[in-house]
Amino acid sequence: HVVEQLRQHRFLDEPPMQLWDEVDERLKRRHWTSRADAALRFFINKEFAVDGMDRVMQQLYRGFAWIFFTRAGLGLMALLSLLGTGLFLHQLLVAGSDPLRVHGSAALGLVGLAAVSLLVTLIHEGGHAMAVKASGRDVNRCGFMVYYGAPTFFVDTTDIWLEPQRARLRVSLAGVVAVWAASGLVMLYAVLAPDSFLAPFALQFGFIAMVDNTLNLLPLLELDGYYLLMDWLEMPLLRPRALAFVRHQLPGKLLRREAFDREERIFALYGATAVAGTGLILGFAIWFWVEYGSRLLIEALDGGNPWLSGLIVAALAMGLAPVLLGLLLRAGRIVAGPGSVSAWLAHRRRAQEAALRVDARDLLARQRFLGALSSRDRERIAAHLKPRRLRAGETLMREGEPGDAFYVIRQGQAEVHRQQDARRRPLVRLHRGDGCGELALLSGGARRATVTAITGLEVFELDAATFQREMAAHLRAYGLTQALLDERAELAGFEIFRGTAACDLDPVLARLRPVAFVAGEAIVREGEPGDRFYLLRSGRVEIVSRDGGVLCTLGRGDHFGEMALMNDAPRLATATALESVTAWSLDRAAFDDVILRQSRLGDTLERHADEHYEAKRRLGGATLAS
Repeated sequence: HVVEQLRQHRFLDEPPMQLWDEVDERLKRRHWTSRADAALRFFINKEFAVDGMDRVMQQLYRGFAWIFFTRAGLGLMALLSLLGTGLFLHQLLVAGSDPLRVHGSAALGLVGLAAVSLLVTLIHEGGHAMAVKASGRDVNRCGFMVYYGAPTFFVDTTDIWLEPQRARLRVSLAGVVAVWAASGLVMLYAVLAPDSFLAPFALQFGFIAMVDNTLNLLPLLELDGYYLLMDWLEMPLLRPRALAFVRHQLPGKLLRREAFDREERIFALYGATAVAGTGLILGFAIWFWVEYGSRLLIEALDGGNPWLSGLIVAALAMGLAPVLLGLLLRAGRIVAGPGSVSAWLAHRRRAQEAALRVDARDLLARQRFLGALSSRDRERIAAHLKPRRLRAGETLMREGEPGDAFYVIRQGQAEVHRQQDARRRPLVRLHRGDGCGELALLSGGARRATVTAITGLEVFELDAATFQREMAAHLRAYGLTQALLDERAELAGFEIFRGTAACDLDPVLARLRPVAFVAGEAIVREGEPGDRFYLLRSGRVEIVSRDGGVLCTLGRGDHFGEMALMNDAPRLATATALESVTAWSLDRAAFDDVILRQSRLGDTLERHADEHYEAKRRLGGATLAS
């Protein structure tokens, strides 16, 4: 911090050097264990991204791949998928072909499986990439990688997360469908040219397409099928949340014979199925490789085949190398002497403490109610913050308990909820930088909500005495009340603010103005200049086009009025209250400041408008814009 201040005030005439990073790196290089660590990380997971591949993917899509996203293309791929499945089953069950052997050799079969698996992965990842381009999104990164010693390919499709559900589902499914369709062509070749040299390899392609590729659709592991299910249910982090529910909450609910809501039923069903299914898949994989490995070993011993023996040794080395290297590293640190081990442990402890202190400073700086504090005062508070870890499903604080600490989320996500009519009512989701527990400390009363970890959670905890001494006055001056927290939770429930940290909603709340309308009252009229943006809190609003057609009906949690502000154009539709309506509104200046500039929600609003337009176009009408 001091160096940065000196640089900004031009006291330094050389660029700043990150001295501690450089010293740490050089100290690591002095011991062979550091180089071994780097080698182990390379072996387990190392990516080699290729620059400029998004442009290549765009050219491939425009050149030919767009055909597969037409009705005719989709029909052709469906036909090829069925053809490939039927031909493979015929070759396996009727013709008696063995996909694990090539020309009678298990060794050549092992080589073929490795090569064909690489080709299948390339087609699979290519299918994902083409689906991303079909949605007009970017392929951020792609290339070659080493994964547990095996070569493979990867494609980063995270840009599709900004698209609606249908586009995300299409990308998740595209890889599997691309391999199925390719297997139809390959298996057709295997049947038409059974005596060719490549026919056994074509059978192996069909085998991998049927077994490994199809397993991607099982939602039990975090593969394509899991992301399809998660997007379809619109339940992010489904697997960790379901497993946490099964471990920590399901037994108690069953013992107490409590009713399950929809979310809990899904968690219970998916979590139990995932635990059982994962065990079955693991058991099948172990059985398959033991069975296949024994075949290879018998052939190597009986036939004296040096090539096969070498392949077996290489396969075993790839599987055992990470374990052996990890054990060797631990042994090396112990053999180096107790002084060196203790020094390494002490250095590691001090490094972790320093990282925690830096992170605590950063998170305190993000708290808006501490904006007037000096860096020295924030440092004094940071010195009292204690790290705490929770597993998914554990409770950080419980409704009705006395307030004894203030918490700031460091990593992970948590859900704030209340009990209402014997049911859990979610209020808001907390992310990094959000605080909780402050209101009970300010009022001296009980907690008014429960906070539960929905992922692995790391928090900083501040005891009640330090909170009262260092922070309470600033919170009172900031105007923190239960009403403010309730309004913040309500605002976080609007679709356009999902993913926005709760602490970042305060500037929006400060500019919102409550408005109310009676049944039949026109809120905005077609042709009027756009001067306000609306967020519906209760009631229903009907949007009517210029020709009198009803475009849609909006309710609690919806918004309208943004397109006229963003395009600086008159209203193109009329919004009328169907019943008593309460809403928040933002004028043009506030909309530009807190929605477009600070919250950067322009792309989100445009995407919602495009979805409305597409819905109206399918109905055969004109453009929807409010």
